Amino acid sequence: MSLTYRFEVYGLPTAQGSKRAFVSSKTGRAHVVETNASKVKTWREDVKAAALTALEAGDGVGMSGPVNVGLRFYFPRPKSHYRTGKNSHLLRGAAPIYPASKPDIDKVIRSTFDAITTSGLWGDDRQVVMLLAEKFYANETHHVGAIVLIEELVNAQGERA
Repeated sequence: MSLTYRFEVYGLPTAQGSKRAFVSSKTGRAHVVETNASKVKTWREDVKAAALTALEAGDGVGMSGPVNVGLRFYFPRPKSHYRTGKNSHLLRGAAPIYPASKPDIDKVIRSTFDAITTSGLWGDDRQVVMLLAEKFYANETHHVGAIVLIEELVNAQGERA
């Protein structure tokens, strides 16, 4: 029998920052800093908390085999997508359907996977063998955040692989 965890994350999906290295002119020591560190920390904490809640609500067993992951990220629409005045609640005709802009989906996946790993829901993100990740704009049905579905794959006998 396979394990499946589904959970929602409330918060702004944030990309894993890039690393920036520099040498201090005062000490001559090399330093590496992560750009976007404070925002990505908040996102990782939100994901970890939601994953821990799902883990505790289930049987509390982390996944040890290969997994299939589905991620749906929901981002806020910019104000420029809306009309003005009394119609400010309506979208403009030219408003895009999908957020084909920053953040890059692969970097949001990285930050999300790192948080799931720290939650103990799985041992490591190298267990992911199938992945579907999507970006949407939040709306009245879906809040800003993410929906995460993780299913541990089973072998031909229906046992955990």
